Amino acid sequence: MSPRVEQPSAISVPLQLRSILAEEISRGVYQQTGKLPSERALAERFAVSRTSVRESLNALVRDGVLVRLVGKGTFIASGRNQLPSAAIEPSGHVAFLIGENIFRFVQPGYTRILIGAEQACRRHGYRLLFHSVGEKEVDFKLALPHGQPDGVKGCVVVGGLRTKTLRRLRELCVPIVLTDLLVEDETTSAVGADYSGGIRQAVQYLAELGHIRIGFIGFPNSDKYQTYWQTLQKLDLAYDGRFVHFLQLPDLAPGIVAGYQAMQNMMAKGALPTAVLATNDLVAMGVIEALSVSNISVPDRVSVIGCDDLGEEIKPPLTTIRSYPEEIGRLAAEVLLKNLAGEPVQSRIAVPTELVIRGTTAEPPAE
Repeated sequence: MSPRVEQPSAISVPLQLRSILAEEISRGVYQQTGKLPSERALAERFAVSRTSVRESLNALVRDGVLVRLVGKGTFIASGRNQLPSAAIEPSGHVAFLIGENIFRFVQPGYTRILIGAEQACRRHGYRLLFHSVGEKEVDFKLALPHGQPDGVKGCVVVGGLRTKTLRRLRELCVPIVLTDLLVEDETTSAVGADYSGGIRQAVQYLAELGHIRIGFIGFPNSDKYQTYWQTLQKLDLAYDGRFVHFLQLPDLAPGIVAGYQAMQNMMAKGALPTAVLATNDLVAMGVIEALSVSNISVPDRVSVIGCDDLGEEIKPPLTTIRSYPEEIGRLAAEVLLKNLAGEPVQSRIAVPTELVIRGTTAEPPAE
């Protein structure tokens, strides 16, 4: 039966399509000419938008699976049609587990982690199984795809899972690798973005511009928040609770809505910072929208910095702390698979981040 894109699904359309095309390339479907069908033909075949097709093809180009030749089309990269066949029975399954609330909060970022993890698993002959875990799923079998704990060799845990679920995984001796600092456990291997370095750089940059009233919107126990107030302290800048708004699990609205509501609540306190750090780009977009509705210009009156560089197109272009989600997913899967093979692994890996300065930051307005 021809593969198809499931709609609706917890996994985004571009990610589903990317996986289907990668498997077809591995099976040699396009081996005769090495050329893929046009974006229009793929969109019609899978009944999806050309935007989704383009996003999937872009990801495969970044992975080195495909190459584009101007005026000629999209082709399989040299040697890619010799990849191991995806039709071969996998040597095991790896579960990709994420709390459904946190996945909804910033789906684009976690989807990119999923892409990196799936890529690494496929390369090593494992199949990655995605599952978003609900708040009521406390039984181990419910927390694993298809209720088959015997078939799952290990888990990449991304975030938002209840402590009870993690404890149950450990009781059954299922190897775990964490990729999110919202889940803190010093005894478990973890791969994550060096958000501390990025936040430190962002606060220092704002201070150099002349900002002294710098706000924060994010999670109370996160590395981002800890680094935020510690950097303020180091720079002798005052911490003002009116400029801080905490997001809470599990009743977490989608990212843009959460940012909009947080900024509205902050403005309702009667004080306005000259700069705001948001826990991710979607929250930053909500912040900018709330300021716009109140006729507060960005960056003339308030500078805004996001996090993760999710590729969202807004005006002005968003200053953000770039992380590398695909690399985090790939490394997390690699650590887990080395663990399964009995190889020594580094327990904590921090993937560097960088501040990308665009159009939403400027010097603060004159008093």
